Amino acid sequence: MFNISFIKFSLKMMFSSRRELIAVFMLYTCLIFILSSFFLMKNSLFNAFDHLIDGKPELIIQNMQGGKAVNTPLSWADEILEIDGVGQVYPRLFGTYFFEQGRDFFTLVGFSLLEESYDSEIQSIIDGVDFKSFQNQEGIYVGLGVQKLLRSHYYTDSFSFFYGSGKKLTLPILGHFSKKSQLETNDLILLSKQSIRLILNIDENFATDLVANIPNPAEKVIVATKVRELFPNARILDIVDLKVNMKRNYDIFGGTFFALFLLPLVAFLILFYTKISALTEKGRSQVAILRAIGWEIPLVMSWHLFNAFFIASLAYMVGVLCSYFFVFTLNAPGLSQLFLGQANLSASFNFTAVIPLETLFYLFIVTVFPYTLASVIPIYRSSIVSPLEVLR
Repeated sequence: MFNISFIKFSLKMMFSSRRELIAVFMLYTCLIFILSSFFLMKNSLFNAFDHLIDGKPELIIQNMQGGKAVNTPLSWADEILEIDGVGQVYPRLFGTYFFEQGRDFFTLVGFSLLEESYDSEIQSIIDGVDFKSFQNQEGIYVGLGVQKLLRSHYYTDSFSFFYGSGKKLTLPILGHFSKKSQLETNDLILLSKQSIRLILNIDENFATDLVANIPNPAEKVIVATKVRELFPNARILDIVDLKVNMKRNYDIFGGTFFALFLLPLVAFLILFYTKISALTEKGRSQVAILRAIGWEIPLVMSWHLFNAFFIASLAYMVGVLCSYFFVFTLNAPGLSQLFLGQANLSASFNFTAVIPLETLFYLFIVTVFPYTLASVIPIYRSSIVSPLEVLR
């Protein structure tokens, strides 16, 4: 049935109706382009989150009071370190600082050269930053988003933090984070632990939270249970749970986006079905001529199904290729902000090429087959009509 002559004939017939088909092709390509761009960005972000979370401490211990996380006593670290299965426990100092002039929040992270495990983790995301400068002078390293905002308010060499009752701490800007780490460092300010304690009013005997490395992942549950027995008001966060929750949030957003986008897709299919149901005189004549020269109904339907499948498949391929270029070459201008958000400093995330074959196959099934099958009933109705009646 599908020999070379059949394919050549189908292509010639599509070429003769190119004006109508081009409009359908362009509209369907745009729909597939937006859908595939969404899935490519989503999978690229998931891949970045996986690399971001991998290597982080297995357990995070927070001090909860009244359902709210408060500073954690450093004395907890010594007791947790005595639990079998715990490799290392170290405190973290971080918090948010509101920049009044820019009306934005900065994330402050305390840094100490004495804590190699935690500092090596930070060091791995920075290119060309010499942390030994902290030994020579107090200063800050800033993310690219912070740097851009500060420069817009003429803070080029130093920045002043206000704390307490109108007190001010001015620190020089020693450098900035690299662009490749912008997803996690865009709104970040790195400074010494002495400075962050002063700005956020954190006592020397407290930290924001504690992190524990568990060499044997199978012992995480046991360690977490023992920590809760020691400190009933502690909240234990597992890095695996954080990853699952992060992806669940994006899945909820993705499901909402996909559900909303299905509306114009369904509307297009209804429009296509309505249009093809009322075949033009030219279309009915084509079917009648084919029936008159001996084409059977299954062959006529196969011809139209081939035409519809060819148009839908070509639109799918063009849409996916354009979305690949749009996301991974142009970095999805405009559309990327749906994922990265505008609640704080906007980040310019470089999407890494990740091809979700399973998702693209699912998209192919959802978009190509409905378009193809939408032509079955109208063509069948036209095929069963007597050719002589149509040609009159």
